[in-house]
Amino acid sequence: MPSLKGVFKTQALMVAVCGIILFFVDASQIFGFLAGAFLITLNFALLSLLWRRILDKKPVAITIGILVTKYAILGLLLYYYIMELKLSLVPLFVGIASLVGSFLITGLQTAISDKRI
Repeated sequence: MPSLKGVFKTQALMVAVCGIILFFVDASQIFGFLAGAFLITLNFALLSLLWRRILDKKPVAITIGILVTKYAILGLLLYYYIMELKLSLVPLFVGIASLVGSFLITGLQTAISDKRI
């Protein structure tokens, strides 16, 4: 089973490579891409922390409070990015979707190393 560190390392590498490619294709879209990638990586890190708290049987009320606050902040940041900073939606959502690619790459690496493929 892959560790979350592997997913985060793959995410960092993928964001760096995509950011460099985007720099040469259309440098004006880099901030939107990086903002989306940062947002989803932070969201996933907090989600994994919350699941760890739940599985370790920590107080549920605090965990649910953190979860609700996390999604409220996520919504506010998305609103701020789109309405105030006027970030383009496509690079922002590509950045958000970048974590899916990291999951796929990490899953394939794990399957190949376990000789399941």
